[in-house]
Amino acid sequence: DREHNAICGLSMGGMECLNIGFRLQDKFAYIGAFSPAPTLDTSILKVDDPAIAPSFVIIVTGSDDGTVGDNPYNYHKVLETNGVDHIFYLVPGGQHDFIVWDEGLYTFAKNVFK
Repeated sequence: DREHNAICGLSMGGMECLNIGFRLQDKFAYIGAFSPAPTLDTSILKVDDPAIAPSFVIIVTGSDDGTVGDNPYNYHKVLETNGVDHIFYLVPGGQHDFIVWDEGLYTFAKNVFK
């Protein structure tokens, strides 16, 4: 069931996790996006039915990520505007690399399936 399903990914996979997780809120309670890539249709970043709102959403990115630029922050702002409970985690000095993604996965893993 959804309370036992999580989806997360990095870079293009992070963008796809947001896409899949928000389109299939009845399937995934936990969504993690680490340095999510651009091109996401941000109109999906909302909760239509509070009964199936994600239990935990996190977006993690590095402050010096030149690959995805401001896209993770922009996704955060859309979630904030739409009233979606989430965490935006900025890794100081982080780039588009496993230092950021390891922190993201560690933080995500500590918070799912509670």
